[in-house]
Amino acid sequence: MTYILDLPAHQDNALPNVVSAIMVVQSHCNFQPSVLALLAQQHVREVIIVNASAFALCAANLAEFARAHPKCHVVPCAANAGLVAAYNQGIQYATCQFLLFVAQGCILPLQTVSKMLLTGAYKPGPWMVSVGNKDMKPTAEVSLLGGGRHVPFVCPQCFLVPTKVFLALDGFDPHCFHSTFHLDLSMRVHLAGGGVYAINEMQESDAKPKSLREKWQALKGWVHYYRKYLGNQTKIARWFQFTADLVKHSFR
Repeated sequence: MTYILDLPAHQDNALPNVVSAIMVVQSHCNFQPSVLALLAQQHVREVIIVNASAFALCAANLAEFARAHPKCHVVPCAANAGLVAAYNQGIQYATCQFLLFVAQGCILPLQTVSKMLLTGAYKPGPWMVSVGNKDMKPTAEVSLLGGGRHVPFVCPQCFLVPTKVFLALDGFDPHCFHSTFHLDLSMRVHLAGGGVYAINEMQESDAKPKSLREKWQALKGWVHYYRKYLGNQTKIARWFQFTADLVKHSFR
């Protein structure tokens, strides 16, 4: 398998279907609007749906949906395994030159993937591109082919990365969980001399409330992230560890 893509022209119609979209379903909430929006995107060859839900009805609905949509592939995963573990499971089935990670409940407008692909495809070095986010502070447009805005990190709801870059960086750190996996990967792209960009396109999102398990995993993700980049002896890392230990003891 090769992940090298020859882009002979700087035009959208010169790009083949080269994107594997990966979405994790963690609840019995309606997943169809998000997946249908992905199927409507140009350049998306396949949609890999990782079923991390504990509901049998959700598995049945996913199987029925996949039968009606040949581009969709359902991958089983342990219930409540966590977002990053589920993403890592889905990545094993990806066959394309670019990986698009999309959160359940995120509905992309038409041509979003095309804009993301054209923004990143001509950038030098490793790169990642995400949709806009209200938490991202506006930055100057990039004076490189493809445009885009420099950002410190991608939006976790939707971002695109070349498969060869993702594999070279060893993929997602499973200890970051859903709270910091995007920060960690963005940091490693920066440290590798690459760039992280965002387009102005905003996505609709129907995020569900976080469960107690997800809140606990989020805290562990932050502890690991600060330990990884700031060291165990920093005050903030010690504070996070103290908080994590406190919460852990409260469950006993």
